[in-house]
Amino acid sequence: VLWARADQPGETRLEVATDEDFTKVIRRLKVEASAANDLTVQRRVDDLQSSTRYWYRFTSGAAASDVGTFATAPKPNDEGTIQYAWTGDYDAERAIGETEPFWNDFEVFGSMEAEGNDFNIGLGDTIYSDSEVPGNHPVALTVEQKWAKYELNLGEEPLADLRGAAGFYSHWDDHEFINDFSPVESVFSSGTIDGHELYERGVKAFTDYAPVDFTSRDGLYRTRRWGKNLELFFLDERSF
Repeated sequence: VLWARADQPGETRLEVATDEDFTKVIRRLKVEASAANDLTVQRRVDDLQSSTRYWYRFTSGAAASDVGTFATAPKPNDEGTIQYAWTGDYDAERAIGETEPFWNDFEVFGSMEAEGNDFNIGLGDTIYSDSEVPGNHPVALTVEQKWAKYELNLGEEPLADLRGAAGFYSHWDDHEFINDFSPVESVFSSGTIDGHELYERGVKAFTDYAPVDFTSRDGLYRTRRWGKNLELFFLDERSF
């Protein structure tokens, strides 16, 4: 599933190629950028070859996005070494009156990109709806407020670059919703918000900014096999 964020509503075209110069384009697909999705666009591309590198970009008229790349997984019975990295809990919020992130500049994502991994994982707390940066930061409870948190984090180049440099599995924990979240709880801030309503808002914002497989039955629970020697299991302890 290939992802981007447009700068205005309207039709965007996705190109997928087997070379970085796009002389061998194998897919040209249309996708619509809409305010209902905060201008994020994503499109599933099927029938790709295993163990193959591809390049992709989104275009609108004469404008084009940065070029992204990824490699597909080996066939299930193929032997081979798979290299990957994971991290979690990242918040680019600034202290009041400051222009740089309070905690760090997301350097860990640059290190992950430099490793040239087969894929990488953002393992939970991919935003902080209730930031722990000192100061009076409003809690992100609405979809729009959560969108802003994702956009803030992706404004840090190391994270944006990593997502375009290899496959990237995104997964949520509690702070995509609120600290220690479970749907059966309620949140009190400017009135009572039902935990199930907050869950739906968190799902909407997360799935707009993270291309994932989500269903109401399975939540984010999913498995992915990389060759004969590795299978990933992503549990979902916020939906269930």
